[in-house]
Amino acid sequence: QNPEAPALALELRRGKTVTRYLVPTTGDPVAESFENVVFERQTNTVYALWQGYVGVHPVVYLTGFSDGTWQTPILVTRDAFLMKYAPSLVVTRDSATISGTTIQRLVLHVLFAQENAGGDVETLYAPVTFHDGRYAGPHPIYALNDLVADFRVVQRQIDSLSQTDWDALSESDPLTAQKQMARLMQLQHAQQ
Repeated sequence: QNPEAPALALELRRGKTVTRYLVPTTGDPVAESFENVVFERQTNTVYALWQGYVGVHPVVYLTGFSDGTWQTPILVTRDAFLMKYAPSLVVTRDSATISGTTIQRLVLHVLFAQENAGGDVETLYAPVTFHDGRYAGPHPIYALNDLVADFRVVQRQIDSLSQTDWDALSESDPLTAQKQMARLMQLQHAQQ
């Protein structure tokens, strides 16, 4: 490896002693970007998230560091042909007891932007989940833009149906009035 090549490293200081730990997959000549680091106190783990490359293809990686060792990096993104931007990370944990067995769950909430094939930027969310310290993968990826678009479509339909003259429609076509009223109630319920 070329010591002059850019790479990501975690630097730990204990007194006057400084130790650097190279983040896996970052020792190639291509510079990483959008680095994000979160320390999770309960497990004493540092999580690192960054945009790297597989050849010339941009991807987002996630890994954890504890007890002097990096975990195997997880490839968060699926589409290596589209540009990724500004990945960010939040860590949450909870537990559940099922049939007397308690399972610890850790969720690394990854949010990032990605250009789609049309050149528009969309926001994506990937909940990367661990059960009792083991990656539960593969993790889903949700396009948050789609959720906003769905909400807007529902709101437009509610607005349109809310302008209906229900008395006049009930007199002229009672079956259609009942169907549209049921549809309005469904949409209002879905919106909640």
